[in-house]
Amino acid sequence: MSMLILLVLVIGIIIYLIVRSVNKRRSATFGERAIREYQRTRSRASNHSVSTQEGEDAPRSFDSFYIDEDGTIVKGQKRGNGLSSSSSIIHSPDEQKEAILLIQKSADAGYAEAQYYLGLCYEQGTVVPKDIDIAKKWYGLAADQGNPQAQYRLGLLMINKV
Repeated sequence: MSMLILLVLVIGIIIYLIVRSVNKRRSATFGERAIREYQRTRSRASNHSVSTQEGEDAPRSFDSFYIDEDGTIVKGQKRGNGLSSSSSIIHSPDEQKEAILLIQKSADAGYAEAQYYLGLCYEQGTVVPKDIDIAKKWYGLAADQGNPQAQYRLGLLMINKV
């Protein structure tokens, strides 16, 4: 009888270890999967018409603006996960358009951060019409320069087949 209990216990442990091993392989976080998807398909998206080299003379006029993940345009500098004391959300349509134009100018000049922000604008439909294909283009340009946020967002779009 004790031999039977021992055998059942050993079989149970073996099954537990197998299931745990399988679950570990499946448990890569969604973010890791998104970045892997970007890396897997990066070579296919290499035909970009905009420069991807950050030059010292490229305009950095977008530095006074940033865009939150929800598409909110903020005037000021980002500090950690929140607004700095001197930051304010831009509500005026004219100021929003001005911010997008400055970000567009820097993105065209090859700044990865501006390219990421522009992709976010097109993904969210902030000031510009919502266009996922254009968002993917800008995310791809920024991601190719190593911007991890752009790699993540582009990977999410690829995983979700958007």
